[in-house]
Formats: sequence, structure tokens, C-alpha cells
Amino acid sequence: MALRLAQEGAAVVITGKSEQPTETLPGSIHTVVEEIYAAGGRAIAVRLDVRKEDEVAAMVQHTVDELGSLDILVNNAGALWWKPMLETPVKRYDLMWGGQRARLIHLRAAGIASGGLPRSSPTRLPRSSAANRRP
Repeated sequence: MALRLAQEGAAVVITGKSEQPTETLPGSIHTVVEEIYAAGGRAIAVRLDVRKEDEVAAMVQHTVDELGSLDILVNNAGALWWKPMLETPVKRYDLMWGGQRARLIHLRAAGIASGGLPRSSPTRLPRSSAANRRP
């Protein structure tokens, strides 16, 4: 999705909690930015834990400073758990839902605190990479 947005002329901010690839998650926010640049697009990488309001505010400010605006937010943050609810530890439940609480509110508040975004609010595209899949 990021590559396609960049191909259409959008400047893209790639965010994620981790900055290094792992065995289970190949690639990184930095390798995606490299792919976008290689395809002729513009992008920046920002390390971000969407559960932390101060990091969300800093990302918005950095985006506005570097790119001039934040127009589209693609929200793909989340954690999956394929076991029944009664087998779900509280810590896992909090991890699964922690990233979903009030993200748009944080984003809008960060935009207002940073002098306002050029648009009244960004377009938000909630997305899940695996919510409809079963193991």
C-alpha cells in the first residue's frame, strides 16, 4: 500500500515499533523507505509505538515538519491471538487492544497541539493484515 501511494505521488511516513528485521518479520521501516525511494517516491521512517500518546504527537510533528502535512493515516497496528477468549491472558488482551484505543483522537490532538494540520483532519484507513484469516 505504501509503495502504491508513493507511486501516485504521496509522500509516505513509514512507522513501526521495531527498526530491525526479525526472523518472523522480514524487512523494516527503513527497508520500506528504501524501496519507495528506489521507485522514485518520497518517504521517511519514524519509530513509533502507537500505544504511546507522546510518540504519536512526535510523529505528527515530525511529519508536518518534514512533509508539510499529514493527509492520510493507514492504521495497521495490532496484535493477533488465535485462542479462545477464556484462554487469553490479560497482558495479551491489553496488547491486542492497546493499539486500537483512541488513535485518531491522539492524532487530531497532536495536530492541533503542533499548530494544526493543513486539513481539518486526516483521512483514516483502518486496515488489518490478518483479521479475517484463520491459522
